Amino acid sequence: MRLALVSARRCAVVFFAMVFTVLPVSMAIAAPILLKFDVTFIQPGSPANFDAAVEVDNTTREIDNVNGTDVGSVFFDPEFVDVASTPAQTLLSYLIQGGLDDHGTPGYSTAWPSGTAMLFSNFVFDQPGTLTSVSVTVDQAAGTPRVVGAGGGALIEGVDYFVNMLVPNTLQLQLFGLGILEQPGFLPLGQMTFQLNFEAVDPPVPVPDAGSSLMLFGMGMTALAARRRLFRSH
Repeated sequence: MRLALVSARRCAVVFFAMVFTVLPVSMAIAAPILLKFDVTFIQPGSPANFDAAVEVDNTTREIDNVNGTDVGSVFFDPEFVDVASTPAQTLLSYLIQGGLDDHGTPGYSTAWPSGTAMLFSNFVFDQPGTLTSVSVTVDQAAGTPRVVGAGGGALIEGVDYFVNMLVPNTLQLQLFGLGILEQPGFLPLGQMTFQLNFEAVDPPVPVPDAGSSLMLFGMGMTALAARRRLFRSH
């Protein structure tokens, strides 16, 4: 009888060890939310225009040609830059105007002379983070992209835009290589939307999965009740 009681206790201990060992956790992963950033407009032969600590506002355009900032003043009307940031993603939209020179791709013009670039840097987050990668999409006009890269096709990372390795956490757009679709009767405009992928510097904190935790808690209570009945029977 004593041997059976000891075995039952051991089984109960083993069962509880299994319950708490296999308790699943879900990683609470949320990208840092972008709060502020700096913008630098670079054009060969001209002083760099700089706009510091631009605040991210999901309801307004952060930079346009009427806000009185140095960078905003170099845009053509109605160019703008708009940034929206959530724990899920950060999107940077740039409405760009062309019309100055031939891009070299039929039907497209370029907006800026060679060497012109836009830098987005000094990102300020709600938690420590870093810019890890960037991807881009462009709007379409009847199936035709309104913006093309230096090669006359889709924008290419490392050519038309890139994460600047010399200045960490910096997105650089090579504006001089972009072509904007000429549209009869309309301004040659095109919008690019960049997805900025930020990662938290510190690893995410493991958070127990609520549903699985409740299920395993119920299993543990059932085992406890069975253990008590076993003791009573002996």
